[in-house]
Amino acid sequence: MQAKLLLSLAAAAALSVLSAQNVAAQTPRCYTSDGIVCSGDMRVEQIQHFLKKYSVITGVWDLKTFRIDRNFYIDHLPAGLLADLRFSEVRITSCPKLSRVEDITGASSATLKEIFFVVTALTEMPALTAPHVTKMTVLQPKTLTVSRSALSGMRSLQEIHIESASVMPLAFYDLKNVQTVRITSMPQETVRAQSFSFDSPTLKEVLLFNDAHGWKGQAQPGAYQGFPKGSRLRVIESETIAKEVYIGVLTGGGILDIPEPFDCDCRLAWLRLSPWVKQARVRCLTSTHPNDLENTPESDYSGCL
Repeated sequence: MQAKLLLSLAAAAALSVLSAQNVAAQTPRCYTSDGIVCSGDMRVEQIQHFLKKYSVITGVWDLKTFRIDRNFYIDHLPAGLLADLRFSEVRITSCPKLSRVEDITGASSATLKEIFFVVTALTEMPALTAPHVTKMTVLQPKTLTVSRSALSGMRSLQEIHIESASVMPLAFYDLKNVQTVRITSMPQETVRAQSFSFDSPTLKEVLLFNDAHGWKGQAQPGAYQGFPKGSRLRVIESETIAKEVYIGVLTGGGILDIPEPFDCDCRLAWLRLSPWVKQARVRCLTSTHPNDLENTPESDYSGCL
């Protein structure tokens, strides 16, 4: 009986310790963990205070990651938030009310390499002064506006991954080292002329998907420009494959890749009867299985032009 009582007391004590640990883990606070993490519903002023005092107290300025996580309170981040600290990476995750981010970089302007916004509500791409950042990721259901001016302070960007983006004309044009642009859920709107206009000899891929909004490649003439030889534009589905929309991909030696099968009638004569057909990955609907446009007989289009 006594042994059972002791066991019960030990179990209760263990549960009490675990409960205390869980409460501590859930308490909004900033702490160090491979950098600085500010977790929970903290006010911006609390985060600012911690960051401003950190180097004074510790004598440390260089850290790997700054992270704000699981904050359902903040709706904006002010300019200079990172103060005199020098981070190489910023991760803002699970902040569903965060709609506006000013130039938070501070001293990290010279050191930032990667920036992540995940489960936020940004309306515009943050205009950050981060000339050495190479990777930008924004994963949120809300459509984000991407402009040339917003990216002008991040000209070393190589990889851009956005869930849903409304892209302004020439947004990416100043990024001379960009290699990959990926938008996984294009909004239901017509892509503007010169939205995907590039001046990067290192460009490899532009990937445009329609996971949530049902976008089917609607675009103005001249939407895609400056694709160097060997680069690829992949549009998952396009309701039309018009010369004036896609010619800017092909003239520089780029590859046009539209995997969703298309009804290949006279609308595609311009492509099938030109040398550019070898740069096109377009599949045609048939009565049996999809066939590559390049492999369809030229005679099928001889009366079209």
